[in-house]
Amino acid sequence: QSNGKNITTQFHVLVNPINDAPVAENVNFVSNEDQLLSGRLNANDLENDSLTFKLISQAGKGQITLVNAATGDFVYMPYLNQNGSDSFLFSASDQEYSSNSAIAQITIQPVNDPPQGGNFNVEGHENTDLFFTSSQFNTVFTDIDGDNLQKIRITQLPSKGSLLLNNNEVATNSTLLVEHLSTLSFKPDLDWAGSTFFTYKAGDTNSWSIESSQVSITIIADPPDIGTIVKTCIEDERLDFDSSDLSSFVLNSTSYIRIESPPEHGDLLFDEIKPDENHVFDGQKISAGFEIHIAKLIAGELVYIPNENFNGLDLFLWRASKNGIWSDEAMVKINVSPVNDAPEINSIEKTDFEDSIIAFNQTDFTAAFNDIENDSLSYISFISLPDPVMGQLRIENQSIETNTEINASQLNQL
Repeated sequence: QSNGKNITTQFHVLVNPINDAPVAENVNFVSNEDQLLSGRLNANDLENDSLTFKLISQAGKGQITLVNAATGDFVYMPYLNQNGSDSFLFSASDQEYSSNSAIAQITIQPVNDPPQGGNFNVEGHENTDLFFTSSQFNTVFTDIDGDNLQKIRITQLPSKGSLLLNNNEVATNSTLLVEHLSTLSFKPDLDWAGSTFFTYKAGDTNSWSIESSQVSITIIADPPDIGTIVKTCIEDERLDFDSSDLSSFVLNSTSYIRIESPPEHGDLLFDEIKPDENHVFDGQKISAGFEIHIAKLIAGELVYIPNENFNGLDLFLWRASKNGIWSDEAMVKINVSPVNDAPEINSIEKTDFEDSIIAFNQTDFTAAFNDIENDSLSYISFISLPDPVMGQLRIENQSIETNTEINASQLNQL
């Protein structure tokens, strides 16, 4: 405006463009525990310039790998058994400017991890059921999710015995609830001792352990219990032993017999071959320390021979072994019954003059008489008489015949 007059004029304005920085946007992802996540980061650029993405920080619960910087494609692998929230920072740039820092938020959903059982050892005794407890399995059980042991599954049965649940035999792949494990037992085979094992898998509410665990079982051999053996024989006769003398004792193929002290009033003899029509007993005397396998003992012949004229009680001490363990000393008592031994007599000599009567008396005969049992002379008999030409034996003026018994009280009249 000038001097009250308006003048209209047209102007042209040129706005020169400038490069705007790209904008990175926060992003959210969801994945499962222990699984790989693939995702793409996001950023905008007003000029639609090509962008390059960059990681500013790593995630705390997994490993981020930017597989394509131009597209923002990445993979995320959570660390083993990690779950919950995780995040990392990223940015994008064109050829001139970098964007703001944005957050990539990842939610890792938990999954049920398989539990783990554990190995353990137990010991029991021969011919005795071995019982388990739930605490034995719980002690070695682990679960990353904090779940409790709910059950076990038998994957291999033990040898040399039976696995029982409440006295019922357990089969392979049987599932046993934890509250029933106090009735689980191992019944070893009769007279067996040694080592065996079974395997199992452990389960929580939703899954089983991947690997089987082992329960190692050691059954300890008990020493054999060999009570006193009582045998009877007759004076001056031998006494044979046989397998029936050992039938009440629990022995097996590992068993040995050892003589600790031999009898005092007789001898023990052993022949490795049983007598028969082709073999006469040829036993060798046994002394203390004699040791023999049970099978060899039974195959041979063990004999006790009392000392001559001995009667009464004799004994010897012995031990037996099983699975390498020896019993306490045990006693074998032998009652030797007496028999009446024949008495012994000596010759009697009498001298007198021709045509004289030679008188005998009881003392002549008792002095020549000997009896091992100290029995008294009861009677005599003559098995032969003098030649009648030489003389004649008479008693109370009666002639005597052979084999006539004469009471000892009559001998003063001979």
